[in-house]
Amino acid sequence: TFIFHINIITFLGACVNTEITGNDGEPIAISLGMIMELSTIGTLTRYLQELEINFQITEKLCKSLAIDIAHGIHALHSCIVPVIHRDLKSENILLFPGRSHYGENIVAKITDFGIVSID
Repeated sequence: TFIFHINIITFLGACVNTEITGNDGEPIAISLGMIMELSTIGTLTRYLQELEINFQITEKLCKSLAIDIAHGIHALHSCIVPVIHRDLKSENILLFPGRSHYGENIVAKITDFGIVSID
């Protein structure tokens, strides 16, 4: 099942290597590569750290990012089988150029579904 929402990272595809050869020539594991959108701005954590050095975040941008994140969480919780992220933090929010719900030029998207719970 795929969830398409402006505030959730888009899963584009995957590749699987069924046999990885170790240094000794023996197969050691199966690898999975996931292909997702590329964030040209980076994580919310990094963005906020850079802001502290250069300038302050505006109230409007702060509200915009919070609303984007809330919309993304609402989309996850509104699925037929609700998806609970369980690790929501600024490192798991990627920022993209674009038009947000609140009219800013940065869009926040939820990522890193490594410990997600499907209830």
